[in-house]
Amino acid sequence: MKDEQDWARCTLARFLPAIKGKVAWFDMGADYPSKIAALEAEDPESGRRFRINLKREDRVATKSYAGNKVRSLEFSLACAAVLCEERDAKVVTIGGPGSNQIVATSVYAATKGVPCEQFPSFPEDASLDNVLNVFSMISLPGWRGAQWAKGPGSKLPLLANILRQARSKVVLMMPGANNNVGCLGQVGGALELCEQVDQGEVAAPKHIFLPVGSSCTITGLLVGIAMSRKLGMKGLSGDIKVHGVIIHHAFALLPFAVRFLIGFVARDTLRTIIALGGPDASSDLEQVLSEGLVLHTNYAGRYGGWTPEALKAKSVAQHATFSDGTPIWACSTFTGKCFAAILDFVRDHDGNLGDNEVLLWCTKSLVQPLGPAKSVQDICQGVADMPQAGKSWLLDGCGDTSERRIKELLVDKCQEVDLENLLEQLVLQPAN
Repeated sequence: MKDEQDWARCTLARFLPAIKGKVAWFDMGADYPSKIAALEAEDPESGRRFRINLKREDRVATKSYAGNKVRSLEFSLACAAVLCEERDAKVVTIGGPGSNQIVATSVYAATKGVPCEQFPSFPEDASLDNVLNVFSMISLPGWRGAQWAKGPGSKLPLLANILRQARSKVVLMMPGANNNVGCLGQVGGALELCEQVDQGEVAAPKHIFLPVGSSCTITGLLVGIAMSRKLGMKGLSGDIKVHGVIIHHAFALLPFAVRFLIGFVARDTLRTIIALGGPDASSDLEQVLSEGLVLHTNYAGRYGGWTPEALKAKSVAQHATFSDGTPIWACSTFTGKCFAAILDFVRDHDGNLGDNEVLLWCTKSLVQPLGPAKSVQDICQGVADMPQAGKSWLLDGCGDTSERRIKELLVDKCQEVDLENLLEQLVLQPAN
C-alpha cells in the first residue's frame, strides 16, 4: 500500500480517489501528464499540408523507458510483484523478439526489484527497430536466450513448463499487459487527456488513432472516455471515434474477435473499478464500444515487418515538423503502420479535416534502454550464443543497404562494437 504522497502521483487516483490503497500500484517516475504537441507535414500524394495533434506518451521518461507500456505496468507489474512475494515466484513476460512489452517489463522489474524472466518466443518479422529491442533485452536482467529462433521441440516444452508453474512459481504477464489491472493505467491516460481538453491545452479530438497489438491501450482508453462522461467531464463528451490500427496479420483477419476481446476486457476493467469504489459507467461504456470504436485491418502486413505504406509514412514523419522539436519514432511494428492509416484517413477527407480533429496516441518509446548491469561484451556474447536462426534474424533486421555498417559491426564483428555509442547514433534522443 502506498502513502498519500505516492498516490498523489497516480493519474487514475487523481480522478478516482476511492481506489487509493485498494490496489497495488508502482510510481514509475513518469512525467505525467504526457505533453501535447503537433505534427505538420505534407502528403506526398496530394501535395496538401496537414496537421495532427500528438499525445506524447513516448516522452514520459527520458532515462528509463517511455511509451504506452508504462501506464499499464504501473498497476500490472505492481500486482504481479505482490503475487511474487506471496509465492516466492518470478514474473515471466512473453512476446516476440521485438516486444516493447518485454523490454518495458524488464526495465521496470529491475528498477522495482521484481524477479523477471524474458520469454521472447512468438514469431515476428525482423527489422532494425526489433533488433534494437533484442539488444536491450540481452542487456537487461532476465535474458534466457533467443527463444523465437529455437524449433518447436525446444520451445514448446519450455512454454509448457511456464504454464505448469503459472499458479505457483511463475506470475505470467499477459502479452501487452492486457487484462483488467493493466488497463487501469490507460483509463487514467484517457481521463488525463480529457482534463487537458477541459483546461484548454488542446482542442477536443474527433478522431484518436493508435496501433492495436494486445489491445490493452485502446481498451483502457475506451473505458476512460466512458468514465470521463460518467464523472461529468466535458472534454471527451462529443462524438469521438477511437481508431485502432491492427498491426498483427492474424488479428487483421479476425477483427470481430479483436472487437470481442476489447469489449470483454473493457467490461472486466470497469467491474474492477467499481469493486475498488469507482462509479458505474456501464451505460456510457456500452455506447462508446458500439459507436466510438473503429478498427482498421488493411495495414498489418506481417507482424513486426515493414509494409510499403508504413515505409512511406515513415518518410513523411521524417520530413515533418514538430511543435516540440522532437520527432516521433515511426517503427516497423506499431507507429509506422498507424501513421500510414492516418495518411490515408487525411487523404480520404480531401482536405476537409480541421487542424485539431485527429490525435495520434504516441506509443513507441523514444528511449532505447541499455541495461546498466551488463557490458557490451556480455551483449556480444548473447549474440554469439544464439542459434544460427537467431543470428540470421538479426542480419535480416539490419538490412543490406544504409545499415550495412550495423550488419558488419553489430553481428559479424560483435566484439568490436561500442553498443552504447551505436545506439545513440541509431535512435532518437529523448529531450532533456
